[in-house]
Amino acid sequence: MKELKWFDLKRFRKANKLSQLALADSLGVTQSFISKVESGAPIPDTMLDAILSGKNWSVPADEFVTSDDRDIARLTGPTDTPTESATDMASLVKENEMLKAQVEELKAEKAAYWEMIKDLAKK
Repeated sequence: MKELKWFDLKRFRKANKLSQLALADSLGVTQSFISKVESGAPIPDTMLDAILSGKNWSVPADEFVTSDDRDIARLTGPTDTPTESATDMASLVKENEMLKAQVEELKAEKAAYWEMIKDLAKK
């Protein structure tokens, strides 16, 4: 087997005509975990071992493994349309703005609590 540098879980799953839930069930993980890995989270070694070992997949997992940087570029290719990418980016920007606002609110609450603690300590 090739030295693993990159594995395309999403293309592997689709080539084997599996839903995220079906793949998750066969690997003993949750569907949301499969989704996270397909979105870029690292694949745990135990999960990768389960995929690459003896399971009789209709399309072998080895076809989605590469150790060559040129193959990585060829295999990854464009998977999202520009519209999907722009929509995803807009959603992330909006979520980031909301999180920043929440952080600022929490900082203000923390400062208020510290002031209350200082006042209580003086008494």
